[in-house]
Amino acid sequence: MAMYGGLGGIKINHKTEALTRDFDVVPGLYCAGNDVNSICGGSYPFYLCGHTSGFAYNTGRIAGENASQYIKSLA
Repeated sequence: MAMYGGLGGIKINHKTEALTRDFDVVPGLYCAGNDVNSICGGSYPFYLCGHTSGFAYNTGRIAGENASQYIKSLA
């Protein structure tokens, strides 16, 4: 089995809301997974292959929860 991780990508806040270059929230846009993975700070340690998977799983859950709350707030 093989896993991979990402570096850099889309900037997000603690709610997984996408941020602009000026760190302003993009309303209604939630991002997760390896597209936003910046936990390695620019260098992926290959001796820990796949360790970013936990980050991907959890940000997906957090993004889903917050996106649901956002949609409900529009009603």
